[in-house]
Amino acid sequence: MDDFVLIANNCFGGEVYQRLGRPYNTPFIGLFVPGPDFVRLLADLDNYLAEPMTFPKGYVSRWRPSTAIYPLGILKDVEIHFVHYGSEEEALEKWCRRLERQKKMVDGSRFFFKICDRDGGTPAILREFHRLKLPNKISFGRQKIDSSDHVLIAENDQGVVPDGVVLYRVSHHYLDVLSWVRDKRRSLTLNSKIKWLLKIY
Repeated sequence: MDDFVLIANNCFGGEVYQRLGRPYNTPFIGLFVPGPDFVRLLADLDNYLAEPMTFPKGYVSRWRPSTAIYPLGILKDVEIHFVHYGSEEEALEKWCRRLERQKKMVDGSRFFFKICDRDGGTPAILREFHRLKLPNKISFGRQKIDSSDHVLIAENDQGVVPDGVVLYRVSHHYLDVLSWVRDKRRSLTLNSKIKWLLKIY
């Protein structure tokens, strides 16, 4: 299988890499980016990724619970929530190392982009995501939007799809995610074919 870069707004991407036994070719692992920030970042990806990651003291985010103690990074005006990192030093070291790995991926057709309706991913944000001139886009949400690359998810976590780890697991009920990153095909799995035939959503 050819190497690929999957840039996801939360832990969904890391689950794909782990399932395939592939190295993390992107720094977007073990973290989440709020929907509006994620779309803004993708619209000018190279310039944002050229910015230094900072961890400003006293920064207040409406997306971060007041009791949370994970590192919160800032790329220019984009929040990066390093929810699975124990320190700013660990977050920065792994961000920089994986970013260098991503930079070596020069085949743009092997880049994949995923967003969902969690953390500010409103229908308007998802539609904005699909208007971006990027290859291999996919979104997951509880509401329908007008895009052939949007996957309507029945599983519900307070009105939005489950977190990235759970979303990866249930996504196989709707499409073959691994085939998507292998062959760029949106094919159905056996589970999703049965659900489609029985009209169970």
